[in-house]
Amino acid sequence: MKHITEKQLLKIIDRYNKGTASDEEKSFLEAYSKLANNEADITDVLSEKETQALKSDSKARIDANVGSTKLKKKKIDYRWLSAAAAVLLVVVLGYLKLDKKAELASVRQADLRTIKPGGNKAFLILTDGSKIDLDAAGNGKVAQQAGISISKTASGQLSYVVSGAINRGSGSASAYNTIETPKGGQYLVKLPDGTQVWLNAASSLRFPLAFSGKERRVVLTGEGYFEVAKDKSKPFRVMSGNQMVEVLGTHFNINSYADEGSIKTTLVEGSVKVHSGAKNNIDLMLIPGQQAINNGELMSLNVHPDIEEIMSWKEGSFQFNDTSLSSIMRQLSRWYDVDVEFVGQVPDYHFRGRISRDTPIAQIFEILKPEV
Repeated sequence: MKHITEKQLLKIIDRYNKGTASDEEKSFLEAYSKLANNEADITDVLSEKETQALKSDSKARIDANVGSTKLKKKKIDYRWLSAAAAVLLVVVLGYLKLDKKAELASVRQADLRTIKPGGNKAFLILTDGSKIDLDAAGNGKVAQQAGISISKTASGQLSYVVSGAINRGSGSASAYNTIETPKGGQYLVKLPDGTQVWLNAASSLRFPLAFSGKERRVVLTGEGYFEVAKDKSKPFRVMSGNQMVEVLGTHFNINSYADEGSIKTTLVEGSVKVHSGAKNNIDLMLIPGQQAINNGELMSLNVHPDIEEIMSWKEGSFQFNDTSLSSIMRQLSRWYDVDVEFVGQVPDYHFRGRISRDTPIAQIFEILKPEV
């Protein structure tokens, strides 16, 4: 098997994944793995004619449907495809580790069909440190703390019901709860003041049992969408990374995942002030449809953020509007609870389209997979 085409390579890897590859094909893939580890050019094992074909500038398009939605690949690098796209379905899911100490043939391949979309999954950490699995807990009351009832609804919402006496007292002023969503999880929590917070996957929110002081302060990691209950006497403040967002009553989204490289605060309704504790110590006042971008050293204003794409996760879908492959893979990693690993340089191409977050990951990769 000295020379193969890209199409043949894809078929070989497909047979390997299904367990039907021949011994000769398995040996070839072991050699292919070594080439990838050493960052060699896969075209070294192709004929000159085949190499030129792979480097041609012809365009490939994806025209696959999810419902009535089409995704189209904006740019394709065929050299990258021959070296990495063929194993993208394996590598991106973390079941194939192409490190220098591993042989491809020794790695077990998982069935894509066993990987399920995320859902309403979260853990509630109480004041005493005890942890409740909300996915496993039954509907109704899940905990009682200092007269505060914590209940779970069938639709996946955690609700705090606070009596007037508790709200005015000081007994719970220093008592905090934390709700955490794992990879593949999301949850809606109704805070003691009536504020609702939607948490995306791999996120957490720390908040007091009762907002009894002069402010309502919470701490967010990951991504959350806030609909803040109005209370002019107590401003609502969200701490995330090195910034603070202050509001009285409004709707906004904060994306503060560590692997995104910046904190993005997007205002949907009302007004907010974003304070950055970075070097320049900047304050930005946002109006609806604006976004503050905090990269840790400075903060900038985006006056035309893509609200549809930003809010799609809350509406139950992935929205890709000229979205990069690396950004898509980070989103899939968090929602399907898989690890992402690229072989070589990440290609610079983008996608447009909308996919339900209930879509099986195998189907999503069929959509993303190039036609050959």
